[in-house]
Amino acid sequence: MEKEREDLRRFERSHEPEFDDILGKIESMETAEEPAKGLGPDIPWVNLLFGLFSLALLLFTFWSAAIRPMPAYAQRAIHLGFIVILCGFCTTSGLFKTKDGTLPQAERVLNLLFIAVGVLAIAYFAFHWKRLYLAQMSPTDYVLATLVILATLEITRRSIGWTLVIIVVLGFAYAMAGPHLPAAIAHRGYSPTRIITQIVVGTEGLFSSTLGISSTYVAAFVFFAGFLEAFGGLKVFMKLALAVAGSLVGGPAKIAVVASGFFAMISGSTVANVVSTGSITIPLMKRMGYPRDWAGAVESCASTGGTFTPPIMGATAFILAEFIGVPYLEVMKAGMIPAFLYYVGLYSAVHYKSSHLNFRGLPKDRLPVAWDCLKKSAPLLTPIVLLVYLLVRQYTAMTAALYSCGLLFLVAFLSRDTRPSFERILKACKGSSKAMIVVSSACATAGIFVAVLNLTGLGFKLSSLIVTLSGGNLLIALLLTQVTAVLLGMGLVTPAVYALLGVLVAPGLIKMGVQPMAAHMFVFFVAALAPITPPVALAAYAAAGIADADPFKVGMQAVKLAMVAFFLPYFFVLNPALLGYGDFLEILFPLLTAALGVFVLGFATQGFFRRKLDLWERILCGGFALCMIFPENYTDFLGLAGILCMTLYFAKTSGKGLPHPGQR
Repeated sequence: MEKEREDLRRFERSHEPEFDDILGKIESMETAEEPAKGLGPDIPWVNLLFGLFSLALLLFTFWSAAIRPMPAYAQRAIHLGFIVILCGFCTTSGLFKTKDGTLPQAERVLNLLFIAVGVLAIAYFAFHWKRLYLAQMSPTDYVLATLVILATLEITRRSIGWTLVIIVVLGFAYAMAGPHLPAAIAHRGYSPTRIITQIVVGTEGLFSSTLGISSTYVAAFVFFAGFLEAFGGLKVFMKLALAVAGSLVGGPAKIAVVASGFFAMISGSTVANVVSTGSITIPLMKRMGYPRDWAGAVESCASTGGTFTPPIMGATAFILAEFIGVPYLEVMKAGMIPAFLYYVGLYSAVHYKSSHLNFRGLPKDRLPVAWDCLKKSAPLLTPIVLLVYLLVRQYTAMTAALYSCGLLFLVAFLSRDTRPSFERILKACKGSSKAMIVVSSACATAGIFVAVLNLTGLGFKLSSLIVTLSGGNLLIALLLTQVTAVLLGMGLVTPAVYALLGVLVAPGLIKMGVQPMAAHMFVFFVAALAPITPPVALAAYAAAGIADADPFKVGMQAVKLAMVAFFLPYFFVLNPALLGYGDFLEILFPLLTAALGVFVLGFATQGFFRRKLDLWERILCGGFALCMIFPENYTDFLGLAGILCMTLYFAKTSGKGLPHPGQR
């Protein structure tokens, strides 16, 4: 015992500079702000103008969707105009380059034209939306519609790459070449004007409910998360994570899990969360001796979980609610158990890996006290509490976001450190607008593709194709869906992947007997895992950049850490009790057995349980763990019996019992 105390004192002395530096880094955390470079960062007024348009988008969002609601078509069209303008300010096309790295004049002119198209679209749709909505289109309307469609494809290319743009272009080609295609996918063919009419008329194409969700609920919550971060919310979550998890075994890694889980459930953005919290947690893990690829994997997995963790599950959850036609509260309820199981599995894997590496927690006397952190941060946490309360009381998501933003501004004035200034407000607006460019462009472009599918009938054919290829076997259909999600996720953000598969695949799963919420949650989950799934894993790439590690190795480590998430969607499709459907006992028993299963899966994937495990031991433990997660009574009893036998075996071979996951 005395030797252990001396080892701990030696460990604390050797890392004293790191401990003293942690809180200082958290206190000085500020969101990095890149200048608006579309017209050149060397022009002083560009950043100000970009900030003012971002502020205008904020005001328009709450005014048009909550205070004085506008007709859906007009509101979505004007929102898209704002997105085009903002993209022209803050991005470049990459088409024009100079040797000295300066912004070419041709690039400035192109982006000015881009901004002009956005302004024209806002003005035109504001005055003529009713005529366009009723399909009374003139030649001028077709010209403007074509410009808006091209601008939408360009902002998509700039913000998320070529993948979705290429898919849409192929869709256009398919719509026009219908008569010349094989009989199985042939159709009568459509002219360019007919295709454009299908895209811009009504609310089934470019201005569909997908863009509507982005322009209202998603925009409101993105701005809420942006202001929460600007007023110090990220610091609050980091301090709470330090207080709660810092002194446990593998403290630095568990800090990443807790802090990223806290903030990601509010921000809903995987990559943004990796960059913000990861800038603290990844270097800390590296300094404490964790392998750099593993440190990056922990952060990317923890941040990924936020996209499906209530109360705010990112843009995709709002789209899901609209697709199914249920209140957002129902999606929140369905996401609770899967999110809980995901983080139990991740925490377990982190704990046993840290135990294997013999990494102690941080010294408790150098960490903040949880209760003190809670008291000091209570004002900034009250808007989150209000948000959850209003959603539970079944207020609309828009109203809940509006009231929560209002309370956030009020409580921010209580402290000098968080007091809103015009500069801080503009900074928050600009950061939120950049996030909205990605989401809105993906939703708008997905709407274009869906319009083409509806015109040609391809959507129904693809849905039937999934059923045909699977031979009526549900597990094969689910596997095909997951593979498709991973392939699409190589070049698309989660909302775009879900928007496409939610239209193309989910109806086929429902036809095969899957409960609608389970079918759409399956698509949601597998789409959300794309950022950590190699070969192209955006979250892993972001974490690897901070950790100075190989992105592929980070992605492979992330897959091991988040292994439970790759099996869990199959299980809640087979038993919707894991989505909260059923009476209390019908939910409780599968929840308890699944929680034990994901906990055991954690040490099976990491290969350590008081001692290093042999391959056959890991395989057996993993198999019994999956039996526990599988929602059938006989598999639960088989898994429980197997786990008890393995525990007795480990106790006999190592002389130690089951370790407690919270021990030092």
